[in-house]
Amino acid sequence: MIAALLVGAFLIVQTGAPQMQSAPRWAVKIDPAHCQLERSGDPAAASLIVDTIPGSDSYRVFILNGERQGAAPLGPGSLLFAPSQATLTGLTRASVLPDGRTVARMEGVAPAVLDDMAGADTIALTIGSKVAGTVSIPNAAKAVAALRACSADQLIAWGADAAQFAPGGRPPIAVKSRDEWIPNGDLVALAATSGKADFDATFRVAVSPDGSITDCRPVTEKAASTVVKTACGPVLNKRLFTPARDPAGTAVKGVATFRVQLVTHFSVIRQPARR
Repeated sequence: MIAALLVGAFLIVQTGAPQMQSAPRWAVKIDPAHCQLERSGDPAAASLIVDTIPGSDSYRVFILNGERQGAAPLGPGSLLFAPSQATLTGLTRASVLPDGRTVARMEGVAPAVLDDMAGADTIALTIGSKVAGTVSIPNAAKAVAALRACSADQLIAWGADAAQFAPGGRPPIAVKSRDEWIPNGDLVALAATSGKADFDATFRVAVSPDGSITDCRPVTEKAASTVVKTACGPVLNKRLFTPARDPAGTAVKGVATFRVQLVTHFSVIRQPARR
């Protein structure tokens, strides 16, 4: 594994649940179709988690605050990096854990978060104008390299050309948001025919050197055939990416992922009591 070669003595590569350490340290958790980087240690201090589905171009950032700050609804917020003063904005929220501590999160974070992290000493997450948590991230560049290596390993195992991950290479880049790939009407029809109130499945696609999708399949075997048909039908043979390229600029085969998620909300109408 590339990640195992990069982590050295300062990182722990984990395949199970992360173990809390007495002193803060970095750890990479590697699971099928999932890579997670964690900076944790003293439960009284803030901890950081950054995770991704390889090939999704989307990250989640969590800061578990040692302080008890309370919940906050979904709303605008920012990730702040020091000393560069770089900022990424997005939607954030906070929830309270059973032990009373607060976990703040931002989802759908762009890949630029890794570049900003690599040069930072600290990362903070704000919800509105309030800082929900700040974490010290020494040696962040090596930690980010290990997270990237975890993703690269998974994509190569799925068939991506390894040359795109060498210095100067580039993975495929979606030409439009993955949220626009499947028509809403198809998703509504799927919800009506599947008999389920909600579903959540991740798919991987093979991206040819001309940027078109030549194969589509779920990353696990658990997805129902109706979900696979609805998800893969609209993307197959479509040119949805600029192709991956090796360091010389030659287009090569890539692999990407996307998620199909639909949650149905039910309203309960209460009849007034009869007297």
